[in-house]
Amino acid sequence: MSIAQRVFHGRFGRVALLNMDRSLVTHTHSECHVLVKVSGEDTYFNVNGRRVPLSDRTAVLVNAWEPHFYDPQPGAGATVILALYIEPAWLATAQQSLALSGRPDFLPSRVSSCRVVIAPWPTSWSPKRMAAGSCRKSAWNSCCSTS
Repeated sequence: MSIAQRVFHGRFGRVALLNMDRSLVTHTHSECHVLVKVSGEDTYFNVNGRRVPLSDRTAVLVNAWEPHFYDPQPGAGATVILALYIEPAWLATAQQSLALSGRPDFLPSRVSSCRVVIAPWPTSWSPKRMAAGSCRKSAWNSCCSTS
């Protein structure tokens, strides 16, 4: 059964850790949201009629009011997903134009999936060194490439 393991609500919206092991019906939300795979099988969401991959290297972006559903591969095991539901009013407090995130056309339809670059944190970096500003920019660039 697909269950919410943890949910946290705040002015920003909500964050949910979801253990997904079966399809969900088509639904919408009043907030745009981001889906990130935490563990388990690579999987898919169907966003506005398009099958969109969710893997270690991709995230799924969903506009507010955009129809979507969980569309796992047949016979696949469970996937743990971190889902971020972001309130348009909260975003607008940072920048007024972000109030448009509540519209179904906020993100272009071709951007239902994005590539996520996950790089290991360099073991030579410690929070103390980072706070002191002793980490070299070149080391950051080699570790955290956006390409």
